[in-house]
Amino acid sequence: MIETLQDSADRMNGLLERLSQHNKSHPEEPKSVKVADLIRSIIEKKRLLHSLECSRVDDLTIFADPARVEQILGHLIQNAIDASTEDQPITINARRRDLSVAIEVCDQGTGMSAEFVRNQLFKPFSSSKQGGFGIGAYEARELARSMNGRLEVESTENVGSRFTLLLPLAKHLPKDIPADERAA
Repeated sequence: MIETLQDSADRMNGLLERLSQHNKSHPEEPKSVKVADLIRSIIEKKRLLHSLECSRVDDLTIFADPARVEQILGHLIQNAIDASTEDQPITINARRRDLSVAIEVCDQGTGMSAEFVRNQLFKPFSSSKQGGFGIGAYEARELARSMNGRLEVESTENVGSRFTLLLPLAKHLPKDIPADERAA
């Protein structure tokens, strides 16, 4: 019983630590963010943890809070790492989709059932991972929404998952933003 209580306390402390690391009391003002540069930076940070590949990243610019975008992608990449074996690379791509930028994080890992995606994936404290808290996907979706974006999910059990972060292109920027920072 003591071991069970200790394990629960350790898990809750870990959750509180993760939440405090990611919670920013004052979000940054949105600004022009080059998607290719952001993805390159994230890949460099996560490359030591798992094999990451990037097959297509269009030269696009979004108007967003870069720290929040990095936080979303951090959650998605970590979830992909957790669902994959060491020999299964994770692929990150970015391309234009209508008036948005679609940033995809794809894995060939365990995948999720359609029922889990539909009913549980974005509920806090509901996880398909052993010992998971179900905070990452929920927080990623909420952060995307806060920047007028959305998160799409395609997943098949024992095949893998594709999470797509859609954020608006920096197309209709205020006139005071220099032309060289506007979308490609």
